[in-house]
Amino acid sequence: MRPRCVLGGLLLACLAVGVTSAPVVAQKEKDKAKPKRKTYATPQECFDAGAKAFAQGDHETWVGCLAPAAQKELAAAMAVEYASHRAALPDMKDKQQAEELAKALAPVFLVLEKHGLTAKATKDLKKGDAKELEASKKVIKDLLKDPEAFLVAVFTAVEKLENLSKEREGVTEKLTDVKVEGERATGTVVRTVKVKDKAKGKETEVPVQFVKADGGWRIIYYFGRG
Repeated sequence: MRPRCVLGGLLLACLAVGVTSAPVVAQKEKDKAKPKRKTYATPQECFDAGAKAFAQGDHETWVGCLAPAAQKELAAAMAVEYASHRAALPDMKDKQQAEELAKALAPVFLVLEKHGLTAKATKDLKKGDAKELEASKKVIKDLLKDPEAFLVAVFTAVEKLENLSKEREGVTEKLTDVKVEGERATGTVVRTVKVKDKAKGKETEVPVQFVKADGGWRIIYYFGRG
């Protein structure tokens, strides 16, 4: 089972008066301790960094190459997918298979729990048609406070479930036809998958979009990565 999804912050609210100084100071100190986000001067630089990180299993860098909106969208799609798997387990007729699946996906389910996506909170999610899927993703987006951290944790958990490096072997990606218009950019990714016993690999082309965010270029849409 692989996270096949289309790409898709932390909200702080202090309403108390006179008792918020300590938490605010603590949060500021916490923010100072965070490493400064890497910024990319061009779409090409961003894509190259993301492609290299993805190939090496560096989930933190790869996810950091996504714009906030893309992180939220991808996180919601992945959360709906795995929450749906979790919800379906009790109704599986083959109980042994259900137990094996629950055990295999336990690391991912733990990530869901840690990020507030409990079985109770997501029990009504549906992904039958496009309308239901969008409604379910909206529920996730409302619940999920840190999509970026969630994505890093999910990819890390999935890496333990499956040897994703096997999927990455023999795969190369090249960004072409980059067009920049103001703070937006588009391009085409040529993805080559090595075919056994053949000199030429299988090539596919997928669109990619970029946006300027947080002082640098980041990916907002890439159908094909995940």
